[in-house]
Amino acid sequence: MLSCVHCGSAVAAEAASDGPVFCCQGCRGAYGLLRGLGLDQYYRRRSIDPSQPPLKPDDMAGVVDYQAHVVTGEDGHPVL
Repeated sequence: MLSCVHCGSAVAAEAASDGPVFCCQGCRGAYGLLRGLGLDQYYRRRSIDPSQPPLKPDDMAGVVDYQAHVVTGEDGHPVL
């Protein structure tokens, strides 16, 4: 079993690739964003508590949903 490079969740061995392995597109996006902003130190400084399961999108009850406030901008991209 492999681990997601962003959150540490288990990832099936079939997901193995030459690069980093992710459990979901959210983790892939967060990783790309952090790296793109030069915030790679996040991965060196964080600690993942194995006693706490990582949050997944379906576990986010109570989190404010901003999707209703998203509109499409003039350039065709979503804007909050």
